[in-house]
Amino acid sequence: MSKRSLTRLGVAVLSLAVLAPSMAPAQAAGEIKIGVITSTSGPLASYGIAYNEGLTWGLSYYTGGKMAINGQKLVVTSKDDGADPASATNIQRDGWKWN
Repeated sequence: MSKRSLTRLGVAVLSLAVLAPSMAPAQAAGEIKIGVITSTSGPLASYGIAYNEGLTWGLSYYTGGKMAINGQKLVVTSKDDGADPASATNIQRDGWKWN
């Protein structure tokens, strides 16, 4: 295969990967859960708090203040890792079982 053919194939595969989820049948109204692991305590607390506020503000801006996309409510859950990599790993390892 030529370099041009490989490039075209790569673009086609990437396009399909991006578009495929939007081509799926509509899901029942529910929630879109977003999990965040960041430091909201300890020496890096100010960065984690600012990150969470920025994420919430950005989602609110994107959704026009509705915090919903296609009728599905956005639910952001944040877990504190206390600036400890082992804690962050354990939170992730728990399988994102967040309420």
